[in-house]
Amino acid sequence: MIERSVDIALQKPLQDFLRAWGPVRWQEDELPLGEPDKGVGAALHALSTIERDSFEIFRKSSLGGVFRDAPVREFAVRWLAEEAEHARALEYLASIHGFPSRPLQRQDRSPGVREVLAWPFLVIARAMVPHRQAIYASLGVSQEYVALFTYSYLSRKLEGSRGSRLLLQMARQESRHLRFYSAMANFHLQKPGAAATTRLLLSRLWRPPGFDALGSSAWWQAFGSMIAEEDFEKGARRMDRIVDRLPGLDGMNLMAKFLDGGSERTDTLAGST
Repeated sequence: MIERSVDIALQKPLQDFLRAWGPVRWQEDELPLGEPDKGVGAALHALSTIERDSFEIFRKSSLGGVFRDAPVREFAVRWLAEEAEHARALEYLASIHGFPSRPLQRQDRSPGVREVLAWPFLVIARAMVPHRQAIYASLGVSQEYVALFTYSYLSRKLEGSRGSRLLLQMARQESRHLRFYSAMANFHLQKPGAAATTRLLLSRLWRPPGFDALGSSAWWQAFGSMIAEEDFEKGARRMDRIVDRLPGLDGMNLMAKFLDGGSERTDTLAGST
C-alpha cells in the first residue's frame, strides 16, 4: 500500500523529468578559448570534482536503501548520467580557464549528511531508517538549488560565449532535478516524525554541495571570491526560502547559518583583499 502511494505521488514528477532528460550536448571544438578568468576557472574546477562525487553519493544512497521505490530508482539512474556529463564538461571548461584536468582530492573525512545516510550509520541510528527518503529528498532540494543557481550565475559571467550556453543547459537540468526532489520531499516529510528527524539531522550536519568532497579549505578557496560578490551571496541565501516551503522545515536557515558562521570564510576573504 505504501509503495503504491509513492508510485502515485511521484508518477507525474517522474514523467515530467523523463520528457526532457538526457546528457548535455557539447563539443570541445565548439567552445572558443576566450579570455581566461582565474576566479571562474577555480569554481569550474571545483564544480567538476563535486559532480564527479555524484558516483559516491549514488553508491552511499544505494547502501542506505534510499532507492527502494521504483520511481526514485528510475530518476536516480538518469540523474547520475546527467551529473556525469556535467563533470566532464565542467572539467573542460575549467581547463580553458587555466586549471588542470585532474580532479581535486577529497580532504575532509568528517561525517556529512550523505555519510549518515549510508550503511552502517543507518544501522546504528535506527530512528532515521523510516525517514531516509525524507532526509535524502530534502538534502537533494537544497543541493540542487545551489547547483542551478551557481551554474546560472557563472553563465552570466561568461555571457555571450558557448560556455555560457552550456552552463545554462546544466542549470535547466538541475532545475528539473530540484522539481523531482521537491515532490519526493513533500510526500515523505508528511509521514509522522519525518520532518522532526530531518530537521534534527540537517540542522546539525548540513553543508553546501562539495564541502565534504573538497574539504573546508579547498571549498572556500574555490567559491570564496564568488560569495564575496553581493549578488551571488544573496542568491545563495535564497536556498533557505526554498527549504522553507517543505513541510515542517521552515525557519531552518541552513545557508544563512553556514555563511554567517564560517571562520574559514573570514580567513579566505581576508587573504583575497
